[in-house]
Amino acid sequence: MGRSVLFIGYGMEGHFLRPYGYQRVVQGSAASLALRGHEVAYLELMWGKGRPLDEHVGLLAEGRELGIRLIRAILRRHTAKGGLSFYVDSARVRLGEQLKKVLVEFGPDYVVCEERIPWFTARDVVRLTGARLVFRAHIIELLEAPCRGLRGLGKATWPYTMTFYTASLARASDWALTLAFQDERELRKLLVRRVSTVEPTYAPIANHASRDEVRHLVEEHPAFFITYEPRRLHVRLARALPGVDFLIIGVSQEALTRALGLPREKVPDNMMALGRVYEPDLAMLFERAMALLIPQKCFSGFCIRLIEGLAYGTPMLTTRDVAGKVRGLVDGVHLLVEDDYRRWPDLLARLAEDEELRIELGENAREFYQRRLRPQVHGRRIEAIFDIIGRGS
Repeated sequence: MGRSVLFIGYGMEGHFLRPYGYQRVVQGSAASLALRGHEVAYLELMWGKGRPLDEHVGLLAEGRELGIRLIRAILRRHTAKGGLSFYVDSARVRLGEQLKKVLVEFGPDYVVCEERIPWFTARDVVRLTGARLVFRAHIIELLEAPCRGLRGLGKATWPYTMTFYTASLARASDWALTLAFQDERELRKLLVRRVSTVEPTYAPIANHASRDEVRHLVEEHPAFFITYEPRRLHVRLARALPGVDFLIIGVSQEALTRALGLPREKVPDNMMALGRVYEPDLAMLFERAMALLIPQKCFSGFCIRLIEGLAYGTPMLTTRDVAGKVRGLVDGVHLLVEDDYRRWPDLLARLAEDEELRIELGENAREFYQRRLRPQVHGRRIEAIFDIIGRGS
């Protein structure tokens, strides 16, 4: 029998209709449960901007367009301060009477709280509706601390403070979810027992319009790698491989030099920024790219870029930290893994020259995604968590 599931998250720079990785994780889970016959809604909390919404949004999963109810509430902060003050503000949020009525009418059986910020709001919804509370931890700061170079007592203690806070919220919920096994292991060290790992899946929004400039760029530059978040590493790679273009998603051309900290004349001509890209342009980029580059280290939580690459069957070059987010991925079979960036130019040159290798990696990646991570599989794994919670009631 189908259940009613309410996801609760927040929107800041990105939101459900213009998603970053955080919202893409929510979209994948929401679409997966809708695909399996459950009624799904997403309550998005936004601070001080935007407009309230109550509408249906189409998500694409396994060849179907699925309707998800999007409810957006606009909240006001008590202070403009960041850090702990932001979390204090989020704990003071109270539901308005109209929103309470909407949520009671929806009648969720389960509330999935995305990250820490909306947890107290999710708790209030659970008390109002009698639902069960699932807390999904998107990040464990202690796992990222070794690469952050944190100096000063305040910054150095922040990862410990937030990790212990995350563990406290996990213990206070009916169940906790993590997006990578390493994160689950860290929470278990902090005595969180009701916790499971469910890796993300991918289900993009159905109705984004195509941008002509992206299509023209792909047609004019047939040999290219794609990546997110410009780094000096990308500059070095672009200089080492002048015959291949490096297309950067998520930053505009105007902001590229600012992000790199370089004057425009120092940025290689074969390095181009695309801004934010959505379906169907994103599919075109991933399917035609010679490789997706994911150079992050000391990585906690989800890596939706890795999931995207697997879903589209794009060859990938990444680090052990990122590849380890999904159990079962094998270096040289599903993707290429190398922690020494000095070797990346040679590996990328090999990928650029060896079409047979690219095809093999892409096919293996897509097969892995279909077998282990596609929405149907993801939905069944979340259903299994709901069943465990139900048996314990």
